[in-house]
Amino acid sequence: MSPAGPRLTPGATGAGIAARQAAHGWTEMPLAYAVTSPGRARARLGAELTSNTVPRDLVDDALLVVSELVANAVRHGRPLWAPPPGRILLRWELGPGPRGPILVEVVDGGGVPPVPADADLGAVRGRGLVIVGGLARVWGYDVALRETRVWALLGR
Repeated sequence: MSPAGPRLTPGATGAGIAARQAAHGWTEMPLAYAVTSPGRARARLGAELTSNTVPRDLVDDALLVVSELVANAVRHGRPLWAPPPGRILLRWELGPGPRGPILVEVVDGGGVPPVPADADLGAVRGRGLVIVGGLARVWGYDVALRETRVWALLGR
Protein backbone atom coordinates (compact mmCIF):
# COMPACT_ATOMS: atom_id res chain seq x y z
CA MET A 1 0.00 0.00 0.00
CA SER A 2 1.26 3.46 -0.78
CA PRO A 3 1.98 5.90 2.05
CA ALA A 4 -0.96 7.99 0.86
CA GLY A 5 -3.37 5.18 1.75
CA PRO A 6 -5.59 2.94 -0.33
CA ARG A 7 -5.85 3.47 -4.06
CA LEU A 8 -9.49 4.50 -4.05
CA THR A 9 -11.42 5.59 -7.11
CA PRO A 10 -14.90 6.62 -5.92
CA GLY A 11 -17.45 6.39 -8.70
CA ALA A 12 -14.89 7.08 -11.40
CA THR A 13 -15.46 3.98 -13.46
CA GLY A 14 -19.15 3.19 -13.22
CA ALA A 15 -19.71 3.55 -16.97
CA GLY A 16 -16.48 1.70 -17.69
CA ILE A 17 -17.47 -1.26 -15.55
CA ALA A 18 -20.94 -1.40 -17.13
CA ALA A 19 -19.34 -1.40 -20.59
CA ARG A 20 -16.97 -4.22 -19.58
CA GLN A 21 -19.86 -6.27 -18.24
CA ALA A 22 -21.66 -5.94 -21.55
CA ALA A 23 -18.58 -6.79 -23.62
CA HIS A 24 -16.99 -9.58 -21.55
CA GLY A 25 -18.05 -12.69 -19.74
CA TRP A 26 -18.65 -12.19 -16.05
CA THR A 27 -19.34 -14.90 -13.55
CA GLU A 28 -22.18 -13.94 -11.20
CA MET A 29 -22.90 -15.49 -7.85
CA PRO A 30 -25.96 -14.37 -5.89
CA LEU A 31 -25.26 -14.72 -2.18
CA ALA A 32 -27.56 -14.74 0.80
CA TYR A 33 -27.39 -11.60 2.91
CA ALA A 34 -25.84 -13.69 5.69
CA VAL A 35 -22.63 -14.14 7.67
CA THR A 36 -22.01 -17.43 5.83
CA SER A 37 -21.64 -15.69 2.47
CA PRO A 38 -17.91 -14.78 2.63
CA GLY A 39 -17.03 -18.47 3.01
CA ARG A 40 -19.29 -19.50 0.14
CA ALA A 41 -17.82 -16.76 -2.06
CA ARG A 42 -14.25 -17.87 -1.26
CA ALA A 43 -15.03 -21.51 -2.07
CA ARG A 44 -16.60 -20.79 -5.46
CA LEU A 45 -14.08 -18.15 -6.58
CA GLY A 46 -11.16 -20.25 -5.35
CA ALA A 47 -12.35 -23.26 -7.35
CA GLU A 48 -12.70 -21.21 -10.53
CA LEU A 49 -9.35 -19.45 -10.18
CA THR A 50 -7.56 -22.71 -9.40
CA SER A 51 -9.18 -24.47 -12.37
CA ASN A 52 -7.93 -21.63 -14.59
CA THR A 53 -4.33 -22.16 -13.35
CA VAL A 54 -4.15 -18.79 -11.62
CA PRO A 55 -0.98 -18.70 -9.45
CA ARG A 56 -1.58 -19.48 -5.76
CA ASP A 57 -0.41 -16.04 -4.54
CA LEU A 58 -2.94 -14.29 -6.78
CA VAL A 59 -5.68 -16.73 -5.76
CA ASP A 60 -4.95 -15.99 -2.09
CA ASP A 61 -5.07 -12.22 -2.69
CA ALA A 62 -8.34 -12.47 -4.63
CA LEU A 63 -9.95 -14.65 -1.95
CA LEU A 64 -8.99 -12.26 0.83
CA VAL A 65 -10.28 -9.24 -1.11
CA VAL A 66 -13.58 -10.96 -1.94
CA SER A 67 -13.98 -12.13 1.64
CA GLU A 68 -13.53 -8.56 2.92
CA LEU A 69 -15.89 -7.04 0.33
CA VAL A 70 -18.63 -9.62 0.92
CA ALA A 71 -18.29 -9.32 4.71
CA ASN A 72 -18.53 -5.53 4.43
CA ALA A 73 -21.66 -5.80 2.27
CA VAL A 74 -23.30 -8.02 4.87
CA ARG A 75 -22.10 -5.97 7.84
CA HIS A 76 -22.62 -2.43 6.50
CA GLY A 77 -24.91 -2.75 3.48
CA ARG A 78 -28.42 -3.93 2.85
CA PRO A 79 -29.89 -6.68 0.70
CA LEU A 80 -30.53 -5.81 -2.93
CA TRP A 81 -34.03 -4.60 -3.78
CA ALA A 82 -34.14 -6.47 -7.07
CA PRO A 83 -35.17 -10.12 -7.14
CA PRO A 84 -34.25 -12.43 -5.65
CA PRO A 85 -34.86 -10.54 -2.41
CA GLY A 86 -32.53 -10.86 0.56
CA ARG A 87 -29.41 -11.20 -1.57
CA ILE A 88 -26.15 -9.51 -2.45
CA LEU A 89 -24.26 -10.19 -5.66
CA LEU A 90 -20.65 -11.19 -6.30
CA ARG A 91 -19.26 -10.86 -9.83
CA TRP A 92 -15.83 -11.54 -11.23
CA GLU A 93 -14.06 -11.50 -14.55
CA LEU A 94 -10.76 -13.18 -15.39
CA GLY A 95 -8.45 -11.48 -17.84
CA PRO A 96 -6.29 -13.35 -20.33
CA GLY A 97 -3.34 -15.28 -18.99
CA PRO A 98 -2.72 -16.83 -15.58
CA ARG A 99 -1.73 -13.54 -13.85
CA GLY A 100 -4.98 -11.81 -14.64
CA PRO A 101 -6.09 -9.20 -14.29
CA ILE A 102 -8.98 -10.26 -12.10
CA LEU A 103 -11.82 -7.81 -11.59
CA VAL A 104 -14.13 -8.56 -8.65
CA GLU A 105 -17.14 -6.63 -7.45
CA VAL A 106 -19.75 -6.96 -4.76
CA VAL A 107 -23.14 -5.29 -5.07
CA ASP A 108 -25.51 -4.65 -2.18
CA GLY A 109 -28.61 -2.53 -1.68
CA GLY A 110 -27.01 -0.06 0.70
CA GLY A 111 -26.83 3.03 -1.49
CA VAL A 112 -24.01 4.51 0.62
CA PRO A 113 -20.26 4.70 -0.11
CA PRO A 114 -17.78 2.53 1.77
CA VAL A 115 -15.56 4.44 4.17
CA PRO A 116 -12.16 3.07 5.19
CA ALA A 117 -11.99 3.01 8.98
CA ASP A 118 -9.18 4.39 11.06
CA ALA A 119 -8.96 1.35 13.34
CA ASP A 120 -7.20 1.51 16.69
CA LEU A 121 -4.23 -0.78 17.14
CA GLY A 122 -6.20 -3.16 19.37
CA ALA A 123 -9.39 -3.17 17.28
CA VAL A 124 -10.56 -6.49 15.88
CA ARG A 125 -12.49 -4.84 13.01
CA GLY A 126 -12.05 -1.90 10.72
CA ARG A 127 -9.15 -2.94 8.51
CA GLY A 128 -10.98 -4.58 5.60
CA LEU A 129 -10.79 -1.75 3.09
CA VAL A 130 -7.18 -1.06 4.06
CA ILE A 131 -6.41 -4.71 3.27
CA VAL A 132 -8.28 -4.41 -0.04
CA GLY A 133 -6.28 -1.28 -0.88
CA GLY A 134 -3.03 -3.03 -0.08
CA LEU A 135 -3.73 -6.06 -2.27
CA ALA A 136 -5.57 -4.53 -5.23
CA ARG A 137 -3.96 -2.53 -8.02
CA VAL A 138 -6.89 -0.18 -7.67
CA TRP A 139 -10.29 -0.34 -6.04
CA GLY A 140 -13.32 1.88 -5.95
CA TYR A 141 -17.06 2.09 -5.72
CA ASP A 142 -20.18 3.28 -7.48
CA VAL A 143 -23.27 4.33 -5.57
CA ALA A 144 -26.80 4.58 -6.91
CA LEU A 145 -30.08 5.19 -5.11
CA ARG A 146 -30.57 1.58 -4.00
CA GLU A 147 -27.21 0.03 -4.79
CA THR A 148 -23.57 0.11 -3.75
CA ARG A 149 -21.04 -1.59 -5.99
CA VAL A 150 -17.51 -2.02 -4.58
CA TRP A 151 -14.89 -3.36 -6.96
CA ALA A 152 -11.21 -4.24 -6.98
CA LEU A 153 -8.73 -5.01 -9.74
CA LEU A 154 -6.03 -7.56 -8.94
CA GLY A 155 -3.15 -9.11 -10.82
CA ARG A 156 -1.13 -7.92 -13.73
